[in-house]
Amino acid sequence: AATKPVVVDAAFVQGLAARPRHRLVDARAPVFYSGQEPTFGKRGHIPGAINIPFTDVTDSNGLIDREHLSRVFTAAGLKPGDTVVAYCHVGQQATAVIFAARLLGYPAVLYDAGDNFICLPRGDARSAAVCAGLAPWRPDASTRD
Repeated sequence: AATKPVVVDAAFVQGLAARPRHRLVDARAPVFYSGQEPTFGKRGHIPGAINIPFTDVTDSNGLIDREHLSRVFTAAGLKPGDTVVAYCHVGQQATAVIFAARLLGYPAVLYDAGDNFICLPRGDARSAAVCAGLAPWRPDASTRD
């Protein structure tokens, strides 16, 4: 049997629109997701991503509880059968969300983006230049939901 991927790349994430039932999940704290605080000098999140902060994986007692996780995932808009594609700053926080997803029976993979986490060219020269490091990052309405 073929091995299923556990880590995906930018090309995979760029193609999510053609992958039914795949949901991009930003596992960072809401201040990073919203753009209030920067990550690697960039603000906001990958367009289309929903936010399930890694801190929401545990309940108020610091325990992992399936009922709590189910409420968190449902509130974020995930449905049974969705595949979770999680990312964060460097992968560490996303693994908590991936663990939770798998515990609930969701297929889940890590988008290991490193410092290019928000850098998915949209097919235009400007975004391609930003992602290649040839132009400065300037968040605008077209780069954030």
